[in-house]
Amino acid sequence: MTEFKNVAILTGGNSPESEISLKTARSVERSLKRMGIKYKTIPAEGDFISRLREGFDVVFIAMHGGIGENGSIQGMLDALGLEYTGSGVLSSALCMNKPVSKKLFSFCGIKTPRWPGRHDK
Repeated sequence: MTEFKNVAILTGGNSPESEISLKTARSVERSLKRMGIKYKTIPAEGDFISRLREGFDVVFIAMHGGIGENGSIQGMLDALGLEYTGSGVLSSALCMNKPVSKKLFSFCGIKTPRWPGRHDK
């Protein structure tokens, strides 16, 4: 297990779920504080990329919906060479695309609930 001494908490964004992201960030802050781990909360707005380059051990992605979960932020962090929490680009993108996820599960023989429309074949 890697020991993190300095964590960036990436929060907010332009998703309708940005308020939930802020609540997640506050919960993560409390946990890190209790553990004695140094952190900085960085809203995903303006020039947040330069702030992420301030020497953090890991970026905790506390974003919900949209770019926070669909692989976009993960791809950007990969391009910057920054370690982050959660799934990588491909798994994030696939999981947020429900029709593709259903097709992959079905292809692997995993039963899924019926879903109306062309994706239920």
